[in-house]
Amino acid sequence: MYNIFMFERPDNVKIESPQSFSQNIVRQEKYLELLQKKAEPYTPKELDFSDIYSLEEIQKDMKLIQEIKERFKQNETPEGARFKRISDVFEGVVAEQAEQNAWFGETVTFYHTSEYDDLVNGVDGVAEFYEEDRENSQHTALSFDVVFSADAQRIFDKLERTRKMIDNGELTEVKYFEDEEGNRKTIKAPRIVLGSRLSSAENLIDMWGKKSPDKNKRLAEHPMQIKLLLESYMQLRHFAEYAQEQDKNDIALEYAKLSNKIVEILNNEKKELMDKYFYEVSDDIVFETIKNYCDKVEI
Repeated sequence: MYNIFMFERPDNVKIESPQSFSQNIVRQEKYLELLQKKAEPYTPKELDFSDIYSLEEIQKDMKLIQEIKERFKQNETPEGARFKRISDVFEGVVAEQAEQNAWFGETVTFYHTSEYDDLVNGVDGVAEFYEEDRENSQHTALSFDVVFSADAQRIFDKLERTRKMIDNGELTEVKYFEDEEGNRKTIKAPRIVLGSRLSSAENLIDMWGKKSPDKNKRLAEHPMQIKLLLESYMQLRHFAEYAQEQDKNDIALEYAKLSNKIVEILNNEKKELMDKYFYEVSDDIVFETIKNYCDKVEI
């Protein structure tokens, strides 16, 4: 029998461990380009809404988009750019799985948002809880984030943005919304923040990026969907109660209806996964930040 510890490694031979996704810029850019290419046909374009808005208004919005992008570029650090890529890849994977493997339930359709709604209104995606009568379908505006534990304040700030909107009697506007039948319109929707700590997001992205025969099955049963559904429920329930306390009853009703939808999904479609992963997914800085903010909500 050979003793592998008898041999000394030559000084000129380096053994390097695989670079993690969060440190691998090449993989980040590759995955981001792939996801953006997949999403591009389904992403609303502002100029396509000329039957709703004047060309002057659309051009004004597009000018604002460019100003915001230039401002980001001027203030961006290498670390900030890295985290933006990771967040965008995480967002893209979740959006794909929401459609491909019904992460938010079989009756939910996920929509990408325009650059304007992303950069100006802070909406990364829209989930439509489908009803046979489309006029009665429920929408919720989604904002995604991936954070280090030291950055939990960013999640708190986003939750505070939702609270302040309720104080002002407002739902989140999605100005350039297009449904799967091609209907273009502005919608107003409850807003929630969805996110994950870096290590969990990285594990999901690594699984998504691998070529393995059971990849789709593993993604279909991935615990991330339970984490995101629970984060959704806590916020929707909390803000429904908060809006009611502020006598914003119409807004409270919108949040409450979606809260009930999430409970139904967790108790039926996702019950087996919920039972399996509940304690695992709750160990997360984003989950804990949302739970602490919504501290009256029992889960």
